[in-house]
Order: sequence, then C-alpha cells, then structure tokens
Amino acid sequence: PPEPGTLLADQPRHWIFPFAELCKKPQPIRWLIKNWIQEQAQIMVFGASGVGKTFVVLDMVLTVACPQITDWHGFKVKHGPVVYLAGEGHAGLRARLAGWAAHKGVEDAEIYVSEGAVDLNTPQGLTKTIEEIRSYDIAPCMIVVDTLNRFMVGDENKVQDAKTMLDACAALEREFQCTVILVHHTGVAESAQGRARGSSAWRGAMDIELMVKGDESGLISLMQTKNKDSERQGAIDFELVTVNVPGWFDEDGDQITTKVMELSDATM
Repeated sequence: PPEPGTLLADQPRHWIFPFAELCKKPQPIRWLIKNWIQEQAQIMVFGASGVGKTFVVLDMVLTVACPQITDWHGFKVKHGPVVYLAGEGHAGLRARLAGWAAHKGVEDAEIYVSEGAVDLNTPQGLTKTIEEIRSYDIAPCMIVVDTLNRFMVGDENKVQDAKTMLDACAALEREFQCTVILVHHTGVAESAQGRARGSSAWRGAMDIELMVKGDESGLISLMQTKNKDSERQGAIDFELVTVNVPGWFDEDGDQITTKVMELSDATM
C-alpha cells in the first residue's frame, strides 16, 4: 500500500475537501425560474386532484421552453428544452398547449411531450425514456413526470419503492444535467391536504417542494413548502382565464376552449 499522503496516478479525484478548498470561490444557486425552479434539482409539485397542478406546471415549463418570454410572472427565466412525460389526459393537454401559445402570442416552444407512460423505476422504463430523449439530440434543462403514480411501479407509501423512483429521477438528472419535476397528489383525508401523498421519503429527497391549493372562488394558490438551499418565497395567487384554441372545433363545429393562468388581483 502507498505511504500516507502519497497519491496514485490512477486514483480518482477527491470527493472529500478541506474548508479552505470549499470556500475558495462562491457557488451561487442557479435558477431556471428565479427563486422557484432550481437548476439540476429534484422538485415536487403536489395538490389535490383537479386543483390545477398541471396548469401551474405547464405555465412554468412553457415559459422556460419559449425564449421569447423573458420572465414568469415577474421572475427571471433561463431557457432550454423541456421534456414533459404525460401519463394521462393527452387530448386535453394538447388543447392546453395550443391555447397557452396562442394566448402568449408564440408560435413554437421547445417542449417534447410523451403520449404514454412507462415504469420509470424499472431498468426497461428508464432506458426507454433516456433513449427516446437522446433520439431528438437535445439536452433538456427540465424533465417533468406528470403524475408520479402513472410512471411508477410499486407502492408510493413504501420507502423502498419510493427509493427506486427517486433513484430513477436522480439517474435522469445525472444523464442530462437537468431538473426533474414530479407532479403528485395529496392524500384523501382532510389531515393529509397539506402534504404530498405517500412515504416521507418523497419530501426528504426534494430540493424544492411546491403546493397547489384552490378555493371555491376558483383562485389557485402556489406556495413553497420546502426550499432547501434558499429562502421560501411568499405564496402567489392565480386565476384561470378561459381562452379559445384558434382553429380548434369539436365535431359539432363549436369552438374548443381551454384555460390559462394569470396573476390574480390579490397578488398584483
């Protein structure tokens, strides 16, 4: 064995560092959406069924995917390709995408959407997802998994099953040097409405956790329940506005509409 203090030529780089090395230069947090969506992080957006989680997430990620739009409701944005793994509601999702683009006055967005789900926490599902993304020759800055239970085999309440899904998300993060956003539900019980459903391992692994809540008036509130590396932001209130999807009509010739998010008067 080598003498203490000597280095081997083929020895890997250090992974334990002294104080002086760690503090040599600052490493500020890098943001995709300033103060809300961190780069190369694991993030969860959760809320009750039907509360508007997907509207919130789409509004965020489409802003990131559109270089023409410089901010997300006043927060600075860094742009890049987005992969949206959608496990359900594909017909409605297309209308939401088209309606949002028309409302914002943009013709295109660098977003890639799946038409089905795979079990990400299996070797086959993870490999298929990575290979499909690679086939487009893009480097996504963000991958969205909507919803978690559609892309996971196993029991979300069991720590061991949760770990396999978290490991799969970490693998995607490493592979593409990107942020992974998990969209998830709250529990059914009244006492569970303030947290994501399932094992406590989910919250423990997240860098940022966002809760979406709604009220009887149609107001949607977005709040940070965890922000590991920065100060929590105050809640933002939105309202859903009905817009026409240009050129889209149903079989009876009626105009197809969808919803887009706008800041409410309570926030402005």
